[in-house]
Amino acid sequence: MNLCVISTVDCTVDEFRTIVADFGEEALRTFISEYEITVINDHKTCIMMNVNDLEALQTMMSSPKMTEWDTVNNCVHTIYSLEKMG
Repeated sequence: MNLCVISTVDCTVDEFRTIVADFGEEALRTFISEYEITVINDHKTCIMMNVNDLEALQTMMSSPKMTEWDTVNNCVHTIYSLEKMG
């Protein structure tokens, strides 16, 4: 399943990239086949990812470490499902 995750944060994009990389290494081995981060502005990113196990992604996103980081950094994720056209 292809997803687009728009995230707004109070921290810098570099700090955001660090937390994504921390989680991304494990996720890439288990339930995400690939992802790419695009910077929209200093406090907003777009992550495009191919998820092989949506339940595992939900578990990671709701983990204590992730929810604490989100709270501290005022992070809000908006997630869209994508389908290939044509």
